[in-house]
Amino acid sequence: MSEALNDSQFSSLSTKAAIEALLFISEKPLMIDQIKGVFEDIEPGKLREIVLELKHDYENAQRGLRIAEVAGGFQIVTSLEAAEILKKFYKLRDAQRLSKSALETLAIIAYKQPVTRLDIESLRGVNVDSMVRNLLEKNLIRITGKKEVIGRPFVYG
Repeated sequence: MSEALNDSQFSSLSTKAAIEALLFISEKPLMIDQIKGVFEDIEPGKLREIVLELKHDYENAQRGLRIAEVAGGFQIVTSLEAAEILKKFYKLRDAQRLSKSALETLAIIAYKQPVTRLDIESLRGVNVDSMVRNLLEKNLIRITGKKEVIGRPFVYG
């Protein structure tokens, strides 16, 4: 990590708050030895006790975050109770993002509708099965019927 801190360098910040900040910024689980590198004057057993106390604080506060023991270290992660909200958020966020090829496929459907998958493929020059499926899943297009030709392919709009 960085050089060890002395008391005057973080006197305005409690040890517990400083450890919380370290856990928050760390991308990977922090081992007690890594935390010890910052707090040289505190024994590893005491540091572990502080982390477990912080973990207990998170559990009792009913927060959207919690401290988990992962791979022999500690990490701030989202709480299980927040899972449904996070799924909705990511679903909405992902629904708003489209690749260039998905946008191109969507533009063709919007301009040429009603259009079959084969019509789209002939314009784009590549297979569009996954693009059409993706756009259907995101409710950006829909099946509007079937074309009156051999095989009766779906028509999209």
